[in-house]
Formats: sequence, structure tokens, C-alpha cells
Amino acid sequence: MGEPEVVVRVASERDVDAIAAFGAAVVPAHDEPIIGKAAAEEQVELWRSRQRLRAALVEVPRPAVRVILEHFAGNERAAALYEREGFVHLRRDPAASGDPAAATVWRVLDLRSA
Repeated sequence: MGEPEVVVRVASERDVDAIAAFGAAVVPAHDEPIIGKAAAEEQVELWRSRQRLRAALVEVPRPAVRVILEHFAGNERAAALYEREGFVHLRRDPAASGDPAAATVWRVLDLRSA
């Protein structure tokens, strides 16, 4: 009996829900005893966010050489996600309100090195 065929391809936006469903089925059962329910659920959401970001980056039309995005300074989860995915800090614009958490943080990803 032959080995099953394995196909490896880049995930697309169409795959995100299936990947997230797999994560929701597997991650909590595996990780919850180790890191707790809330942290395991956060891992599933992080996985979904990462897959959506990666799928979006694949769709960036070439010859584009960089992607620039922004988030609120107070959104630490977004900042951590973007940093893990290779985005680097470009600049920070203060909020009109003066609230440091409402400042706009701009990040850039060089697609030539991604």
C-alpha cells in the first residue's frame, strides 16, 4: 500500500475558516491543561488572526515591494502580531486627544524579504 499523497500550498483567504476550525478543535484540548482555558482560547484567536494576515499578504499585487499598516498604540495584541509577522515600526502619530493609547502606530513590511 502506497503512502498518501501530501500536497503543500500557500493558504489563501478561503482556507482561514477551515484552519481556524482545526485550531479551535485541537488547540484548547491540547493546551488548556497546560496554559488554562482563557490562554488556550486566545491562542485560537491569534491563530485565526495570523492566518488572515498571511492570506491577505499573499494577495498583495506584485510588483508591490512593501505593505504599510496602522493600529492604535493601545492595541498590544495587534502590535505583537504584526511584529511576529515581520512588520517593523515606521512612525507613531499622537492622537488629537493626547491619549497615548489612541496614538496611531504605523508599521511596514518589506515584501522582498518576507
